[in-house]
Amino acid sequence: MDLREALASSAGFLEGSQVQTLRGEVISLQDGIASAQAIASVDTEALRTAVTRVGDKLAEELDQIREERDTARVELAAARDRLEQLEARVAAIPKRTRQKFDL
Repeated sequence: MDLREALASSAGFLEGSQVQTLRGEVISLQDGIASAQAIASVDTEALRTAVTRVGDKLAEELDQIREERDTARVELAAARDRLEQLEARVAAIPKRTRQKFDL
């Protein structure tokens, strides 16, 4: 048996064995993995974009809440000042008149 016959015999054996089937399955698995990685990459980017949008929206809402809080604080301070002024005016009314009007 010479080298050519040995190689031909080996090639025939490999073609008839499960090596070709296994090779095809490995290639198919590699293709599946590559496809899954591509899909995961797209999904990851979509998720990143969604998280960024949600974060931006929350930041906007937080800024609005802070503005409303600051406005409410200013209004509360003004109301307290007005109450103090009214209490001072009521205190300036003679006691008998306050009692008469239940002040």
